[in-house]
Amino acid sequence: SRRDRRREPAQPGVPGGVTSQIIGGTPLRIDHKDVGCIVGDRYPRLDACFEPKNELGNAKVLFRAGDASPWYAVDLMPEGGCHVAYLPKPLEATKEIQYYVAAVDKAFNARQQPETAPETAYRARVVRNQGDCDRLKAVAMSVKKLAQPIVVAAGRTGAGAPPPLGALLVGFSQEG
Repeated sequence: SRRDRRREPAQPGVPGGVTSQIIGGTPLRIDHKDVGCIVGDRYPRLDACFEPKNELGNAKVLFRAGDASPWYAVDLMPEGGCHVAYLPKPLEATKEIQYYVAAVDKAFNARQQPETAPETAYRARVVRNQGDCDRLKAVAMSVKKLAQPIVVAAGRTGAGAPPPLGALLVGFSQEG
């Protein structure tokens, strides 16, 4: 029928998360609490949960150092009831990391948090010690050593093009 072919109206957002109306299905929701600080000599850990879980196809964290660096991506991997990604360690000269969470559901509907990314991604200040972070901002969980290497994919340059092949991670340690 005609009614079945029409897209249902979008449902209102859920506090603390982002929703998307999936054609013929259930809205995909990303639940990620942004971090304001990252300890620089560690591998930052970012978490996100997705609802409904059985609709998630793929999820990534896209990140970069500062405003002009290319974007890189790491997969969010299932852990417990949610997903986790570790980023490379920021270099000592890196003062800020921008990032956002992107997901695609099984029907290939894309969603990201914040919705306005990459133009207005989350910004996390890189600090040398956890105590250097503003008490009102969340500090990313982190580890000194990783059990497995981080697989980083090329994202895109600020102009939207992919970075050159073989390019080094700008603003991040190659270690790990």
